[in-house]
Amino acid sequence: MYLSLSNQFIMKKHIPFLSALCLLFLITSVVPAKAQRFISKDYDKVLKDLKKYNPGNDSTTVSFISTENSIKMAVGGTGSQSVNFEYSFDANKKCISEKVIANCDSCYKKYLNELLSKKKYGWVRLNENQYISAYKWQLMIELPVREEKTLFYNLLKVEWSEETYAILFEGAQR
Repeated sequence: MYLSLSNQFIMKKHIPFLSALCLLFLITSVVPAKAQRFISKDYDKVLKDLKKYNPGNDSTTVSFISTENSIKMAVGGTGSQSVNFEYSFDANKKCISEKVIANCDSCYKKYLNELLSKKKYGWVRLNENQYISAYKWQLMIELPVREEKTLFYNLLKVEWSEETYAILFEGAQR
């Protein structure tokens, strides 16, 4: 295809922007995007499912670090956007926390909003840094304090009594 000199200039100027936009789309759309995907799942199942992740392009990298009680998955690309997922396990090898760490605001908000939009959990805001689910699910979301520069949230499995839940729900911000 023939491009004029002015069209070539425009294409060169916009290709970096388009590349960054495509990378952002890939990171925010295909990374383990199911909110609360692994809480209470076995270590081996979590690792197996995470290793199935395919970014779908050569410019996105995926790396894993696994220890006896944690799995970390880092997804990044040629741009500055990256998302890290950290999963912690108890002595019985059950997932008890999922932490999502992003270096771009839109990535962070996408994952957090997806989790909070799950009506089945019945999220209630306790304060500016915490949400709890209905007792049935026994989950809590911890958000960073406003002074934090890192964008993250931590989803935790909690083992509170029904009485504790009732007290927390009474004092919750609705």
